[in-house]
Amino acid sequence: MNLDTFARAFGRNPTLYSIILGILGAAIGTVLWFIFVVFTGWQFGIIAILVGIIVGYAVLLGSGNNGGQKFQWISVALTFVGMFVSEYILNWYFAREYLLEEGYTGVSMFLPLDVIVGIVIDSLKNEPLTLLFWAIALYEAYKIPKMQPRIQ
Repeated sequence: MNLDTFARAFGRNPTLYSIILGILGAAIGTVLWFIFVVFTGWQFGIIAILVGIIVGYAVLLGSGNNGGQKFQWISVALTFVGMFVSEYILNWYFAREYLLEEGYTGVSMFLPLDVIVGIVIDSLKNEPLTLLFWAIALYEAYKIPKMQPRIQ
């Protein structure tokens, strides 16, 4: 299914289209962040900002380039979820690597939600500068789908 077919199928509902493209953008951002950190061993906050930019443009595209406050908040929410999931997956990956080296096997990725939230909160407490990059990413996600004045 190409983008035009997708747009025709969902074009009558820009909110749904924005959510779908925003989720796709958040997933792409999460995968890029994970790949970068795992292969380089470096965690740069600029990648978090990239997640916000990708999601912002995906949501704007889904809105038919009309934007507006509703789409800004959709973008912010999906960016937050994307960054939260990214933070959890990276912490899980490195914890899993450590536990495997220590002889543990079968480390599950799917933990209770309260444990996942606790892992992310602990990670952010240990690296508070990450919050600055999250804030910039959320700002970018909010700014990009802002309604642009149309030129007549």
